[in-house]
Amino acid sequence: STPTKEYTPHEEHVFGDGGLTDNWNLFQILRREEVERFVIVTASSVPLNMSYDAAERPPTEQDIDSMVSSAFGLDPQALDNSFHYRENHVFATYQFVELMDKLIDAAEQGTGILARMDCEVVDNAHYGIKGGRTVEVLFVYLGRVFEWEERLPADLREELFEPVRDTSALKPRDGDTKYPMFPNIPLFPLDMPAEQANLLANLQGWVVRNNSDMFIDFLS
Repeated sequence: STPTKEYTPHEEHVFGDGGLTDNWNLFQILRREEVERFVIVTASSVPLNMSYDAAERPPTEQDIDSMVSSAFGLDPQALDNSFHYRENHVFATYQFVELMDKLIDAAEQGTGILARMDCEVVDNAHYGIKGGRTVEVLFVYLGRVFEWEERLPADLREELFEPVRDTSALKPRDGDTKYPMFPNIPLFPLDMPAEQANLLANLQGWVVRNNSDMFIDFLS
């Protein structure tokens, strides 16, 4: 049929799923001012860079998932606009150094990459968030867990991981392994073999059980 009205240009929009702005539902949580503590789990394809010193320079996309850094007003993707994280500043920027120090210390201990923080909330007009208060956050970041690795059969451990205690040292995609980039598996393609899914479940389950006292204390 022939349109009855002439086309009128409208404002441009970006079309995509929610991950273009937020994979945590963090902003919805912070709008509920009665919520004082919560857990954030980041299952990212970006491994934690244990050699990064946040006190020395701003983060890049190779240091930590930019969804984490953008929450503190540090968005390394702001210039190329691959994701729309420019409006995600909700925590005080100066606390990013403390968070990175805690995550890297936890990674070095090898029992799970976790950090408990009292985060200062800042005003964010874009998402309707009121600052001037503090929330308690338990950050959980997906990555290599060296104590868990030591409990694996030697042949599986050799296939999964490089023989160094470095969360950035992952088996390459073009290597001779069924588990490239494990555990920071690329998000695409989305089809994950059962072996990888079971290993990820076992890894994160071990992290929670091994740090059960921390989770119980935090959530009680």
